[in-house]
Formats: sequence, structure tokens, C-alpha cells
Amino acid sequence: MRIRPAKSGDAAIIEELVQRAYAHYVSRIGGRPGPMDDDYGERVSRGLVSVAEDAGEIVGLIVLAGEADHLLIENVAVDPTRQGEGIGRPDSWGFPAQPGSCVDDARRFRPTTFG
Repeated sequence: MRIRPAKSGDAAIIEELVQRAYAHYVSRIGGRPGPMDDDYGERVSRGLVSVAEDAGEIVGLIVLAGEADHLLIENVAVDPTRQGEGIGRPDSWGFPAQPGSCVDDARRFRPTTFG
């Protein structure tokens, strides 16, 4: 599996993956979860989305928002046919499996922001 920044041509695939990943929550919570209505074309163009690719196919994604003093993981979605394989685990995306050292990892994403 390879992690890479999403490209503009990925937006439709990302949108479809998110719809499938969150579909089962609609009946559980009585409405659409927020990630189902996000504008992924806009997020991709801002460089906020990375994808997990396996054999050339997008199987997961992460949406990150770097702020002045923190990094927010806004969304992690995995293709429902690939859930349970560890694709959504923090260490799959380059974050530590153990909490506590996330600031060091966040520096890699926003090196001029975290001091």
C-alpha cells in the first residue's frame, strides 16, 4: 500500500468511496454524516487529502487540516470492502500507533507551524 497526496483527478473516486464508507450510518443516526456532504474537489485542491493506494486503486483516504497550533484529522474513510485490514490505523498514515508523540509527526505535515 502506498500513501500519496490526492490529485484533482481523484476527487470523484474519493467522493464515491466516502459515500460507500459512511452509507451504513445514515439509518443509524437518521441523517447523512457530515463527511458525505464535504466538497472533496475543494479539499483536494487545498492539499488537505491524502489517499491510500493499493495496486493502483484508492482504498482509503485521510483529510487533515493544519492549524497554527494543531493538526486536525477531519476524516478517515476506508473502502468498505477493505475495512478490517488496518488501512485506517494511524500508523498506516505515518502517525504513531501510540498517542503522545503526535506533535513530532504533525511537524512533518506543517513544519513551519509547529515549534
